[in-house]
Amino acid sequence: MTLSPIRARDRLVDDICRRAVTEGGMLCMVTGFAGTGKTWLLRKIGERMFPTSPVAFATADEFEKDAPYSFVERLMSTGLAPFRVIDVHRSPIDIARESIAEFAERDRPELQTIIVDDAQWIDVESRLVLRYMVPRVMGLGIFIVVAGRLPDIEAAPVSFFADLAESAPHGENIVLEPLTVEEIQALAVDVLGASISPFTAETLRNATGGSFLSVDSIFRRITPQERNKLHLLWDIPIRGVDPVHNPLLAPVFELPDPARLAVEIVSCADTELAPHVVREVAAHLDEVVDIEPAVTASVLTESGFGSTVATRHSLIAHAVRQTLPRERAQAIYRALAPSAHGFRRMWYTLSGATEWNAELAAAVEAFVTEAVRARNFEAVNDVMRRSLDIADGEARTSLLIHLALLNMQNKTVYSVLDLIDEFEALPPSAVRECIILTIFAHRKDQEFPVHRLAEFLAVPTDSPEERTLQAYAAFLEVIEIIRSQDFSDLGAAIDQAQAMIARAPRHPDEVDNPAMRWMVAPALCSLVLEAFRMLQLVLELDAATISDRLDEFEPRVLGLEPSSYKIDALTPLAVVAMTIGEIDRARRLSGVGVDLLETVRKPWAAGTMRLIHAHAFSLTGSLDEAAELVVAATESSGSTIDVETRLPLSGLQAWLNAARGVPDFIDLEAQTHRQTAMSWQPYAADMVITASCERARAHGDPDGVVAASSPQKVRNLQGTQRGFLSYRAHALIDLERFDEARELIEAIDAARSQGWQPYWGSVDWLRARLVAAECAAPRFEIDGVMGRDSVSGGGRGSVSSGGRSDKSKSVAEAERHFDAALGDDRFPLPRALTLRDYGIFLIGLGDRDRARSALDHALAIVRRIGAEAYAPGIVEALGTVAKMGENLVGTLTARELEIGRLLARGRSNQEIAAELFVSPATVRYHVSNVLRKLQLKRRSEVAKVFQDAGETVTR
Repeated sequence: MTLSPIRARDRLVDDICRRAVTEGGMLCMVTGFAGTGKTWLLRKIGERMFPTSPVAFATADEFEKDAPYSFVERLMSTGLAPFRVIDVHRSPIDIARESIAEFAERDRPELQTIIVDDAQWIDVESRLVLRYMVPRVMGLGIFIVVAGRLPDIEAAPVSFFADLAESAPHGENIVLEPLTVEEIQALAVDVLGASISPFTAETLRNATGGSFLSVDSIFRRITPQERNKLHLLWDIPIRGVDPVHNPLLAPVFELPDPARLAVEIVSCADTELAPHVVREVAAHLDEVVDIEPAVTASVLTESGFGSTVATRHSLIAHAVRQTLPRERAQAIYRALAPSAHGFRRMWYTLSGATEWNAELAAAVEAFVTEAVRARNFEAVNDVMRRSLDIADGEARTSLLIHLALLNMQNKTVYSVLDLIDEFEALPPSAVRECIILTIFAHRKDQEFPVHRLAEFLAVPTDSPEERTLQAYAAFLEVIEIIRSQDFSDLGAAIDQAQAMIARAPRHPDEVDNPAMRWMVAPALCSLVLEAFRMLQLVLELDAATISDRLDEFEPRVLGLEPSSYKIDALTPLAVVAMTIGEIDRARRLSGVGVDLLETVRKPWAAGTMRLIHAHAFSLTGSLDEAAELVVAATESSGSTIDVETRLPLSGLQAWLNAARGVPDFIDLEAQTHRQTAMSWQPYAADMVITASCERARAHGDPDGVVAASSPQKVRNLQGTQRGFLSYRAHALIDLERFDEARELIEAIDAARSQGWQPYWGSVDWLRARLVAAECAAPRFEIDGVMGRDSVSGGGRGSVSSGGRSDKSKSVAEAERHFDAALGDDRFPLPRALTLRDYGIFLIGLGDRDRARSALDHALAIVRRIGAEAYAPGIVEALGTVAKMGENLVGTLTARELEIGRLLARGRSNQEIAAELFVSPATVRYHVSNVLRKLQLKRRSEVAKVFQDAGETVTR
């Protein structure tokens, strides 16, 4: 799991500050390129340390870097030591010794924090002072934090800070690297509440040099209107980025021309180069090159004892390429091409070309053919995009269509969405229309052009290629209906698609265009369509019949060879299984599909398959493992076609975090608005609302549950298992709105099997809680035993008339429902909470032993599955059980207490009578009173009650 940089750095600050306090001081060195967030980190450390120790913050200044002792004076001006103007003619050691003496002599606090920023600008004399002082004061209750900028820090004498922090027992050396693609994606979820694709994250990384501050700034420039559509989009607007001001370029601009040429050559190569190759390229350019100054400035790095050189970071190479004039870059690429092979030679050749010709076209075609065979579609896109920049006329049109068809094959059409206007400008043709329709299928922020699709499918044609394209588009129509709220046309669309496939070629070789042959797979497409038909049957047949159909159909799908078609056929079967309550089947089928995702081409339903698997796992397995599955699914959701899974994944993550007691920053209110505003819905469309309910319940907020599940928030939901209704019924019971709760429970009971599933708790659990809550207050007496108030948080409504007999019947009814609810052990969390509520109910009856047993079992389950949010409440209830024994023992008279102690030691009535010099009849009378007051049936149970009450029991 990749943690958001904000959260990761918060944790880092917590850890560093905790260590500083525990160890009574330490040295922390922070280095990184400009923009990586060094000052942000220092500020956080200062804020965290301020309540614990005085904080002195000093920033070195480039303006003073040539003024001797200027930084020491600046440091003293913070109040760290008496301020004085230092005689520049004195030696650094004398000044350092005086400063140490002042530290030792002053009445200082137990811990003091010194924060130094921009250490690369500290003047030389001050560096020498600090070099002497720091090792000697590290153990004097001083927490020193120093930040310096790469690459400046490496060549400066102040690098001793990093060496000391690395080697000292109380030291920490932190290097802030440019953000990775995964970190940028995690930051997007944190700041924007939506995932972004790896392609977008890579674009941001290249545009900003991976600068934490720049990426964060771009995210915060996104408008609320844009943010509300991020869950539907493949890209985000990038504002406020100027390549010339990339922080990684500063040291490049300071290099002499021969050294800068070395950087330009290596940056264009974008890989390690042997020094002789750099010189050969420079010779082709008829220019002088010098590698050494670039290495000294840490812009280039050597490896293999100088056998190769590369840019210090790949982002430096990208930044340099962005600033090169086009003609200059082309010249370098032409000079690089003879030294390269494979993709790099092709890339250099294209990047250096000034015009398209037959030789270049043949080379591109050969390369693309081989890359497709190797499934290296990233290289295909790179090469063809570069080719589009050069070609024109018919050649460019051909490349454009070929690029689209290849991305349709690889299910990466989102990478050509920016070309929609160019496709629309092409002359009308079947392939153009099919490409445009596929692009619209990926643009879920816009309405799909249903009428345009219908017109395309209605065009009569005998062409094998055009029939192939129509069959593909008919399949696409089925996909669009499945993603909508209305399945009424699904059967007709499947029939039409099957007919189109029957008219299309049966074998790929019947299609002349090689780029379209992948579309010809009639048997597999037909099987997937029949699997899709199962989704419609859920609306028409009962659960038992659907289960039988699954039994018949499942072996056909599982028997397929691994392919994207197999995943697309497994997905509707898993959805149907979840819909009819067969969660084990859903988990098994989705597990098969998720395993296949790593080995086959992308299917249509990659996101949905991962979501189903994570969802089923969260309901039946470890919550921590389920959370890992959700993170993996979320990270991949930026590049899956079914973008509609992004919101349910966000909701499932929030649900898991709430149940596990893990804080998160997901804005569920905004997510609910986005989900309910959509005219099409995914699997588990109510996941966000269910997460809101879980978050409120975990915090003991029944009003929050009722608000989250209000009718106006759920009225547009169609693709839902209505788990929020379970939460709502429990909340109504907690709020003593018993009539509403009873009405809702009856509605839930009527919807069992297909309209509602017991994934979040059974109807019997709800009925048990309702009966228990209604008879819990006022205090009531059952068969001579006074019950206690429930501590469940349930309502205290009036008890219906009818006396002791009616109350006994209510208790018996509640027990019967609890027993029935506990008979289903498929869903660990609801089972644990049912046991918790049963234990609390038994506390109210005074049945300590059974209450303890139920609560112990509940606690074991929540600890096993990781539902730590509920552990404290169960522990509290167990504490109530322990106090019960203590309170009951306190009700005994002195004589009863005396006899109770003897009973606890195992004495018989005769032995007690002899020891106390009373008659056996008197002992029997007192023993009866003891058992009644302790609410026990057997004398053997007395010892346990006395032990719980803190009484010493010896035999």
